[in-house]
Amino acid sequence: MSEDQTPAAAAADPIETLQHAMVEGLMGVIGAPDDADVAAAGDEIVRKLDTALRATAEAA
Repeated sequence: MSEDQTPAAAAADPIETLQHAMVEGLMGVIGAPDDADVAAAGDEIVRKLDTALRATAEAA
């Protein structure tokens, strides 16, 4: 969350939400490195974040 954002504003920002989800997903992978379901969930989050960031860059 940026310093100038309230928690509600950060929650409304889809990229910020995906960034937080990615951190949680990576922590899950670190905690359970052999769990394929955890890895797949983390991969899905990273792909969604990548898509969102690419769309933002193309719009700029």
